Amino acid sequence: MGHSPPGRSRPRVTVVIPSWNGRGLLESCLEALEAAYQRTGLPDAVLVVDNGSEDGTMEWLRDLGKPRVSCLPLARNHGFAFACNRGVEAAESEWILILNNDTIPAPRMVQKLMEAEEREGNAAVPLLCAPVANYVKGKQLIPLLAGEDENSVSAIEARLADCAEGMVEDVRELSGLCLLLRRKHYLDLGGFDERFGLGNFEDDDLCFRFRRMGGRLLIVRDSYVHHLGNRTFIALGMDYEKDLEEKRQVFLKKWERDPLFLLEKHSLEWEASQFLPSLERAQLPSDQTPWLRRLQAKTYGALDQPQRALLAWREYLGHCPKDTEARSTEALLLFQMGRSLEARKTLSRTLDECWFGPVFAASLLTQVARQLHHEAPGEAEDYLRYALDIRPDFVPGLNLKAVWAIEQGRFQEAEHILQPFRQKEDPDLWNNLGIALYQQGKAPEALEAFSEAARRGGPQSPAARNLEALLTTGKQPPERP
Repeated sequence: MGHSPPGRSRPRVTVVIPSWNGRGLLESCLEALEAAYQRTGLPDAVLVVDNGSEDGTMEWLRDLGKPRVSCLPLARNHGFAFACNRGVEAAESEWILILNNDTIPAPRMVQKLMEAEEREGNAAVPLLCAPVANYVKGKQLIPLLAGEDENSVSAIEARLADCAEGMVEDVRELSGLCLLLRRKHYLDLGGFDERFGLGNFEDDDLCFRFRRMGGRLLIVRDSYVHHLGNRTFIALGMDYEKDLEEKRQVFLKKWERDPLFLLEKHSLEWEASQFLPSLERAQLPSDQTPWLRRLQAKTYGALDQPQRALLAWREYLGHCPKDTEARSTEALLLFQMGRSLEARKTLSRTLDECWFGPVFAASLLTQVARQLHHEAPGEAEDYLRYALDIRPDFVPGLNLKAVWAIEQGRFQEAEHILQPFRQKEDPDLWNNLGIALYQQGKAPEALEAFSEAARRGGPQSPAARNLEALLTTGKQPPERP
């Protein structure tokens, strides 16, 4: 291993696949990779790292007769991290794709990942790219449509091309299920930390180290891999949840004194006012400055300091320009500060350039509608209509539409907006429904709605006060959220 056969050029992308007693899974995975190569020319090398299998994997691979497929045998199962590291060390290509054996890559998965690397990359900022998947943690998860399964990867890929062609999203973590990066960057980092053994949290650890060195983590939204789901853990008979917690403790122990890790941890645990002094005292290496700015931006926003939040977000976006949350927040801050023209331009670019899931898109458009309601009510209504076109059951949007109707005395319309969604566990929806009913003189129905709202919202909620007013006086106007 480590040298191309005579007459064969150096490969561009090597897929490294750790495997233990996974011959059946490998057959499907390698078949998909071969189909991808025939269509796109990528990947042009596959290296299976065999973790001491006893199911004939080695013999089968030897007899397969595929010139682009090779095998690196290990004496025993050292785990995912160890196998990946040995495979990357043995590979020759500039690019490495780490891939689970229980996957079926879509025909253009590797091509799409490489296109994203070439489009987004520059010499100064390392990139770590990953596809979306049906069974994966975090933001990479996409829902399948009815009838879609492991036999539908081409159709799923085509569907993604229609809605997310060329789109990427900056994130803070990626799953180790499938990762593309330069071999040099992997080796510079030291690869996966082998103390994580058979698996779990080695990918969280790698992603954190990649960010610490100044890299970007990208979800490539038009690249798809189908994941059959933790088949090696199942075959090993492991207590997955127990192992996950043990590895989480290893991860926390490893980084418990790292300044960036502690800041990110405290940002989730402390109130913004308590956290701010630590942020303002923090001094991190320049490679980590973007992540410090991100924390500062969120904290300034929570403390209602929009100008400082905007400046921090913009500095962070200089490093991670495809972070949908950051770009959206930039636009909302501009609206909040009264810079409406600049806000509209920023929002338009964000909607064009960034990937939005339906819930996030509906949320952003609803917030914009709320900001514009007094300045440009017609435009605000257009944004809200767009939000509810994207997600008709988006409760904050429904509530806002109902509140506007109530403010204009259109109580029956407000009732009709909310009635179809009575099954929702949202106290504001029930409270607004109660107001609409009350204003129409439907006291018994209003009482029921306020009771439901108070049950969901608690004794200090506006609904609880409305319920008390209705029960004690029967006349006091209800209070909106």
